[in-house]
Amino acid sequence: ASLVENLYGLRAEHQEHRRQLISELARPQVDREALEKIRGDEMALADAASRTLMNAVADATEVLGVEQREELAAMIGRHRH
Repeated sequence: ASLVENLYGLRAEHQEHRRQLISELARPQVDREALEKIRGDEMALADAASRTLMNAVADATEVLGVEQREELAAMIGRHRH
């Protein structure tokens, strides 16, 4: 699967977690364990997304020249999240 396909799959899981959270919050009695499970699932998802992106960057560095890597570093530096 491509990088984009992998990230879209993670996005779909994130949307499902969001639906679960909304559903849980709408219940008469909120289950803290359910909230913790959703939180844990989201943290695992964030880790998977981060790992996927870093692997893609590492793969790219294997085919980019020094100047191209410098350009990539500058592009990443401009995006401050």
